Amino acid sequence: MTKRSAVSFVFLFSFLLAILLTGQHKIETLAVDQVSSLTQVSGVVKDDNGFPIVSRLRVLTMEGESVNSFYSDLHGHFEAELEKGNYIVEITKGYEYERVTLKVEVKDNLMIDLKTVTLAKKYDWEMRGYISGDLHQHSFYSKDGKNSVNDVFLANVGSGLRFGVLSDHNSTKGLKEWLETSSYDLSNGNNFIPIGGVELSSKKGHFQAIDVLEYAKVDHVTDEETLKAYLESISLLTPCLQVNHPLIKGKLGFTTWDAISFFQTIEIWNGHALPPIHDYDGVPQRYTYNVASKKKWFELLNQGLKVAATGSSDNHNIQGSYHLKEESENPITSQWANNGLYTGQPSTFVKVNQMDKDSIVTSLNKGASFITNGPLLDVTIGGSSFGDTISFNNESDMNYVVASNTSNLKELRVIADGVVVQCIQLESPDYVEGTLKLNVASYHWLVFEVITNDLGYAISNPIYIK
Repeated sequence: MTKRSAVSFVFLFSFLLAILLTGQHKIETLAVDQVSSLTQVSGVVKDDNGFPIVSRLRVLTMEGESVNSFYSDLHGHFEAELEKGNYIVEITKGYEYERVTLKVEVKDNLMIDLKTVTLAKKYDWEMRGYISGDLHQHSFYSKDGKNSVNDVFLANVGSGLRFGVLSDHNSTKGLKEWLETSSYDLSNGNNFIPIGGVELSSKKGHFQAIDVLEYAKVDHVTDEETLKAYLESISLLTPCLQVNHPLIKGKLGFTTWDAISFFQTIEIWNGHALPPIHDYDGVPQRYTYNVASKKKWFELLNQGLKVAATGSSDNHNIQGSYHLKEESENPITSQWANNGLYTGQPSTFVKVNQMDKDSIVTSLNKGASFITNGPLLDVTIGGSSFGDTISFNNESDMNYVVASNTSNLKELRVIADGVVVQCIQLESPDYVEGTLKLNVASYHWLVFEVITNDLGYAISNPIYIK
């Protein structure tokens, strides 16, 4: 290389290096500018006894549009980054705690400490023997799941649930970690009860094994004969088989109804569709199939089959971020979608004798439970309640308690053999208890529904009549 060419090379190298370094500097400055445009909002959530608690926080615009959602950690601490603007921060922990909303003004480059936020427990259904759980939810061990097992656990606790079933598609890889969450020390002493599960996704529908650690593959299930053989074998591994989202259209639905005797429970309310309150005129079937599932369940009950109903979120993303923008022109689906598809929406409340897995599964199979996305329900007739069998000769007292901290209460409906026979107008928007003289001796089963002023809804399992 000549002296001249060497000088030229050094000059060219220096020039290129200067450009590269300048470019790097610009990129770093841009990154700093991006970070500095966000403001950190933080705080701690505690219960009314002063214990830190896991809770769900949702950020909304002042117009009520959902922006973000996240959960506080096991120490109650939370933090999030928000752009400049005015927001509403909604803090909740399921259906028994009050809901706190804060207005937050985010300014440039200022950290905001919301300090301590207190969530009081407004209603205590555990005092009535009920605990709540989500029976159908996914982690990233499902191919379409978004979250780690630990994140799913936090979402369960932050949603006020005392138990939960992890049910990944054809996979039990996450169950060891899931079951270990029972040892996590929650400061308020209400430790979580994890239950192993698996959603068996076959060409003949989706069904779920509850309280399992292992399962047999379903690849060979292609027709009615292979399905029945499979259900017979899997029944040996689980105390509870459940039909999931049975009346959804397509390959996800269930059609082999003469095999229903293999199942203890049926998911009549899946969180990916509207609550089964009534027929929804003008709404696509993919958002109304729960109504058809409820009607099918009533049909099974009228055939004398005692299969218990459940409700679950079928959550694949704890942030509830899959809003239905394509349905935004429909006011019903728009309202429902903006509320988010979160863990525990809906939840199944079971009445248990002990706070353990076996008691939960026994109560699920019996139908000692109700399903809700907000309203709380308890009904007794002569000391008997959901899942029990009673004798009816003359009029009996039906004692009821209904509460809600999410929607205004409207009606309590008594359904006998699939027909509404009583409508009790609820005079208070948030808490009502009373007694009704009831004579339904000619019927075979009773189910109870809570109707609110919006999409808040609850439905019980039957009280059976001899």
